[in-house]
Amino acid sequence: LPASGGGGYGFWLSDNIAKGNYYGRNSNYDGIGVVIDTKGRPFVKVVSSDGSIKSNPVYPAFGSGMSILTIENYGRRLLITLRVGSTDYTVYSGSSPVQPTYYFGITASTGQSGTPLIFNSISSYSVASSKAPYVKGETTKNRDLVIIFGGVCIAGLIYYLYQKQTKEKEFRL
Repeated sequence: LPASGGGGYGFWLSDNIAKGNYYGRNSNYDGIGVVIDTKGRPFVKVVSSDGSIKSNPVYPAFGSGMSILTIENYGRRLLITLRVGSTDYTVYSGSSPVQPTYYFGITASTGQSGTPLIFNSISSYSVASSKAPYVKGETTKNRDLVIIFGGVCIAGLIYYLYQKQTKEKEFRL
């Protein structure tokens, strides 16, 4: 992680945020950030303090219209998307290092650049874990369904054995 640099904006899920030269914050932190780099060719990228998240930069065609950045953290899954106009980009989809004690913060360091950023809204809400996004290759476990299925199998076996025993008694008579 560079000690300085990064001109643009940062959206952070991390421990305490202190002023610094890394997108307006300190570069020594625990957590993740979504950075919008405005120098040269603008890009969006996910950065993590420990290097556990590998995210390739996304180079959206920013214009004068509205863009929507969405950060969804479902337990141990993290999904970060960006909508620019009618185009959707997946910035990151994978495991999440986010801890319940982390803070949400926004920082900026644009140097001499006159890059405007207008926030129309920032929303935060709790989502039931059953609505977690599907991640390809990941299996899910539904305990209730397994219990019901097991109960039906046991009931079916009992019914079968009862019927078999009844027929054997009828045959002997």
